[in-house]
Amino acid sequence: MLNWETVIFRNWSSSTRKSENWEFNYNWWWFTCEKTCFRQYPCSGGTCKRILIMKIAFYIHHSNINAGGIYIYSKSVLNLISEAYNIDTVIVFTTSEVVRMLEKFASHPKFSFQIVNHNSWINKFRLALSYFFLDFYTIYNLDIKKLNWIRKFSEVINPYYSKLIKSKVSLLHVPIQYSPIYLTTVPIITTMHDLQELHYPENFNSQERVHRAINNRKSLSFSSHIIVSYNHVKEDIVELFEIDKNKISVCPPRFSENWFTTKEETDWSSLVNKYSISNKYLLYPAAT
Repeated sequence: MLNWETVIFRNWSSSTRKSENWEFNYNWWWFTCEKTCFRQYPCSGGTCKRILIMKIAFYIHHSNINAGGIYIYSKSVLNLISEAYNIDTVIVFTTSEVVRMLEKFASHPKFSFQIVNHNSWINKFRLALSYFFLDFYTIYNLDIKKLNWIRKFSEVINPYYSKLIKSKVSLLHVPIQYSPIYLTTVPIITTMHDLQELHYPENFNSQERVHRAINNRKSLSFSSHIIVSYNHVKEDIVELFEIDKNKISVCPPRFSENWFTTKEETDWSSLVNKYSISNKYLLYPAAT
């Protein structure tokens, strides 16, 4: 099982690799120097160490606590990134509504923000066109050179495209199941939290199941790498979607105070009285 930082630094699409590779000190993974820089630390014992410093993009869309566990997960990963000495710059792609809830990161020297206005009718139209053409490409599996313009059009019409390319980042990390953009020259790492609609279809209507089926296929097919928190999710993806197991890493973020919105601990006896809790109970801290 890998830790979160290892996966971030490990995974690159083969198309971005050049002839000159550098060995990185995290579990001996290999990296390219393209779109990155190396910081040389003071020599110790006659040996100088060069550490890979990355510039990454991070996507966060859910704007409030009502989004459930995904919001907490996304914010916790940002906390981990803020502590990662190997990541020098983080460009957060989000909405203006979300930025107001991320004041802690806005004042951090490592972070900057790229705003994509989802309320703009132009952006709504561009996103709708982009998703329509990519859905069409995905559903009909159009792996034909003459029809590659459909895939390319879905890419360039997307409002995230120009911002992502201009940012010159090494990769885009998406802490939710679906990325706002795919098939760019920037490697994309997405997080697949579950495939519950395939195990409990009775909890989803037909529209929800179709939506998840199409978007899961896009995410799994077009992402450079997939992160999951548990091995059973990886097994589901390999078995049900026939995805190469080497494309998936099991790496839950370390459980810490980053996961809590408050550090205050409520007295157990008051909880028992308030919620009439018995000795045996089930805690389900999720939205779905």
